Amino acid sequence: MAFFLTRRFSSSFAAAKSPLAVLRKKTGFPIGKCREALSLHAENLEDAEKWLLEQAQREGWAKSEQLRGRATKQGHIGVLLENRKAALVEVNCETDFVAKNEIFKGLVSTITESLFKYEDRSNAETVAHFFPLTAQVISGLTTASGERMSNLITKTVGQLSENIFISRGYLVTSNSGLLSSFVYNSTRSSGGQVEMGRYASIAHLETKSDDLVAMQKLGRQVCQQIVGNNPVLSVDGHDNLLEALKSQSWLLDPSMTVNDVLSNSKVSVTDFVRCECGENET
Repeated sequence: MAFFLTRRFSSSFAAAKSPLAVLRKKTGFPIGKCREALSLHAENLEDAEKWLLEQAQREGWAKSEQLRGRATKQGHIGVLLENRKAALVEVNCETDFVAKNEIFKGLVSTITESLFKYEDRSNAETVAHFFPLTAQVISGLTTASGERMSNLITKTVGQLSENIFISRGYLVTSNSGLLSSFVYNSTRSSGGQVEMGRYASIAHLETKSDDLVAMQKLGRQVCQQIVGNNPVLSVDGHDNLLEALKSQSWLLDPSMTVNDVLSNSKVSVTDFVRCECGENET
């Protein structure tokens, strides 16, 4: 019996490490397509993967045309923040099933990281600059390996067979103060640094406090407030979103307003952005 169990375990381990299993896990293509790729290239993993990606490129262009116009209310908003720079991008797909797929999450992570490296050429002299970028601009960016973003999206469409597109993006920079972010129910791609979810916000705070830890905590709470109690929907007669935010009841203590909390901490919010996945889909 022990010999049988050992043989069975060894066989299972070998199957998990087979070229077919490795190619399937690495590319996400159907097992039949992976088997075809290996067969055509004498079991050479590198050549088989290259062929699959070329196939995805060709099939992706065709599928992109076929799928164009289909509703894309699912997806993720990716956020990457380091020191005084942040990037936010919304990438949409058709189903929640694909949104949870590691290939799609990897795409969101790659796009967000590429946007983060984009140089803001607006030369704004403001303390914090929230620079919106169109889908066309973001699609023209390149990955770390030099691949055009639009080509990467097309290949992903070929792999996942769903309409996928970039909805919007923001590059945020500041020369003083503190940038904070919050992503509701955040997830990450395997080994990635980009947070992603269906709701996200970035805010810029000015403060004279030296307690960085306390300010970072407050900044995150402010971003939670923005996500949870959308100032756009709660203007209460205010025509200024910052004033609308400050007039709201503080979610963590409804006996206080946001303005009370900020005043007590000697902090001001200079600007913010809030995004909800699919909210711009018509």
